[in-house]
Amino acid sequence: MPAIQSADLAVKRYWSRSRVEGAAEEEVLEFYINLQRELDEAREENETAIIMGDWNSRVGKDQNRGMGCMGRYGEEALNKNGVKMIDFCRRNDLIIGNTMWYQNLEDKYTFVAKERNARSLIDYIVYTQDLTCSKPNPEA
Repeated sequence: MPAIQSADLAVKRYWSRSRVEGAAEEEVLEFYINLQRELDEAREENETAIIMGDWNSRVGKDQNRGMGCMGRYGEEALNKNGVKMIDFCRRNDLIIGNTMWYQNLEDKYTFVAKERNARSLIDYIVYTQDLTCSKPNPEA
């Protein structure tokens, strides 16, 4: 028998277009300042937050670096945008969801450029810790 769970969520949409790859350090800093402001406002209304999108970050899979905000199922690569993203998530008690569960290699990557033989995980689902399942539901 499937288990159905419901939740009342206040939804707030925030769209930000920011050129991160190749962007000046000031542009990246402005992105994180704006995101922090939006997250703070959202948390005043509701403690639950979900942030999805192209962070243009590569966070690697070092759980020690993540200090609780990420799992071991990221990709090998870590870049400076990834370091900034990890720091943001650690400061705000957010989970980098894509790194928390195993995925086949062909399903893991969110960017693929076959002509360059390149692939990476740069799109993420980030959420507050209250959305983390601490115990699996045996009926599910």
